[in-house]
Amino acid sequence: DPMAAGVVVAVLGVTLVVTAPVSALVSRRAEAAADLGSRELTGAVADYCAVQRGLVVRNLSDPAPPTWARLWWWTHPPAASRLQLASTFDDAACAN
Repeated sequence: DPMAAGVVVAVLGVTLVVTAPVSALVSRRAEAAADLGSRELTGAVADYCAVQRGLVVRNLSDPAPPTWARLWWWTHPPAASRLQLASTFDDAACAN
């Protein structure tokens, strides 16, 4: 039945949009944990900060997107959040 197929597609679409923030949160937390592990493993906080800044410039991404966009769609922590977390390890290394 074509009508039923349309309803199923609509329900799936709404479900994906409504659950997007939860999915994005889970992904951002996993990425933040990976970032933390890499800094603890290598101890290269200055290099990490330089890479994050370089990615923002090369990708032309927003280092601090609006909160609504970050919460709803961003699956990775924005550069500003990553640099802030890195500065807890070595504030001078990320001061540039």
